[in-house]
Amino acid sequence: MRDCELYPDAWSLITQTPENEFIHAVAINPTETILAIAGEKYLNPGYTGVIRLIDLETSELLKTIEIPFTDISNDYPMIDTLAFSPDGTLLASGGADGTVRLWGIPAGE
Repeated sequence: MRDCELYPDAWSLITQTPENEFIHAVAINPTETILAIAGEKYLNPGYTGVIRLIDLETSELLKTIEIPFTDISNDYPMIDTLAFSPDGTLLASGGADGTVRLWGIPAGE
């Protein structure tokens, strides 16, 4: 731990987060160079849960997943927990609405 260094492109990864978006969780895919960032983004007049998948080698945004607020269920879609499966093919997200969602992550994408 004494020789830990900041990832060289950390700032470029963070600056991909749009304005009015808040990060609550991160996870790194154990089999590929994918970083998952999750949280919420403010949309007037409410919030949307958001997950972004970023390639750690290129800093390229691979995918954005949005979970909208629904007036019918009064769900608050903020994502505050992320975890990849050991084989890297599933991403689990958990949030303030009490829902755990599983997302498929195709190999090599």
